[in-house]
Amino acid sequence: MRMSEDSKVVVLLCARLIKDLEPLSEAEWNILRRELERTGTTPRDLFSSETLKELNLKDELRRKIEDLLERSSVEGAVALNELRGWGIETTTIYEENYPSKLKSVLKDLAPPVLFYAGDLNLSEELSVGVVGARNIKEWEWNYTRQMSQMIAEEGFVLVSGGAKGTDETAEKSCIEAGGRVVTVRTGTLLGKDQVWIRENVLEGKLLVLLTQPPTAKNRMIVKSGKKIVFDLFQRNRLIYGLSKAVFVVTAYYDEGTKGTYYGAEENLKKGWTTIYVREDGEIPSGNRKLLERSSTSSYVKGFTLSNLKEILNQIKSVPVQHEKPTGSGEQMPLIENVYMERTLRKRTKKKGPNEQR
Repeated sequence: MRMSEDSKVVVLLCARLIKDLEPLSEAEWNILRRELERTGTTPRDLFSSETLKELNLKDELRRKIEDLLERSSVEGAVALNELRGWGIETTTIYEENYPSKLKSVLKDLAPPVLFYAGDLNLSEELSVGVVGARNIKEWEWNYTRQMSQMIAEEGFVLVSGGAKGTDETAEKSCIEAGGRVVTVRTGTLLGKDQVWIRENVLEGKLLVLLTQPPTAKNRMIVKSGKKIVFDLFQRNRLIYGLSKAVFVVTAYYDEGTKGTYYGAEENLKKGWTTIYVREDGEIPSGNRKLLERSSTSSYVKGFTLSNLKEILNQIKSVPVQHEKPTGSGEQMPLIENVYMERTLRKRTKKKGPNEQR
């Protein structure tokens, strides 16, 4: 799909396309976006020095924008063409095919740029999310398989984060049961899933979404005194933004990594969507802490495998409030270039930190 001039500028400013060139942060982008709206200008106007002067921006941010546009114009275009050769397309909030749910639910927190492979129309269909821990026991694996098969049988698109454990089990089980999946990924698309991703994208069963190109190094932030991959927060936001409800299978709070809990907690603070927290079997600390909120928040409910079908039918009965955009998604082949793995490994000599739930 051909991008507008506004979109091209947004990609140059917000995507980590070039090594050692840090794009605008979420906060910086929102400052710029509000100024553009206030002055009635658009991103394409930023190539004019006069436009930049008229915007109420701090000198440091103004210089960063100028530097990004100057340094990334040529290299950024080359990087985008290379991604397109691998079957990875790009969209932005200035395009009609950008997922409408993300705009209406996440608002300012909707990522300005998305990279994708597959049919974007999948992001507009009735969907539920499934999230949980990376390290799961055999009974949790079986539990996730059964619930994901049920989700597929009830006609929902399943949304998850592609990580090993709960996410991977949910996605593959859903597709095996004849369902369709939106997987929100961070980092590389290489590895053991490469063939599985390609086959299911080509068959129209899978949509892959990324907030940064697969060659980008993960960005770190500090939360509660610990370094955490910011892209995982973005991934969680997309899962909640796209889903009519999200099922939390396993969340840790007192032990293990807390990514699943943090994602659910942010959702409750923002009021994006209802979460259903597993309350049968072994109940981990994060599940218990979330379930405590059910007495004060209408966004938290419990679920068990035995009442899951009833809950899914209840979710279907509530009208979807998001409007489908007029633009149409396109099914794009992923990783068609036989040299993709070799090229990507060469460009990403050093991998980013491992994803943590």
